[in-house]
Amino acid sequence: FRSYVVEQAVSSAESALNSAISRIDDREDKLEAKERELRQEGLTDEQRQRIRERIREVRGEIRDARRDARQSEDDLHHARIEARMVIGMIGGRYGVW
Repeated sequence: FRSYVVEQAVSSAESALNSAISRIDDREDKLEAKERELRQEGLTDEQRQRIRERIREVRGEIRDARRDARQSEDDLHHARIEARMVIGMIGGRYGVW
């Protein structure tokens, strides 16, 4: 049972990391699009201000996603250590198959 729980922890941490990486990529694409939009000619001051505000929001979302990715990397590292310990316990108790 414990090996199943550990496997699920590894799988969950991998999924969270992949999700965070995907969010980073998505937000970086949005940031690039908004920066291109800001460089367009003929925008009013109000339009430029709204775009700048959205750029700030997207940068914050990127920071949050990077923080989540770092946390997920840590969680994955710890889950893998736990998995190795459980495998070692099982191997020590039942021998290698």
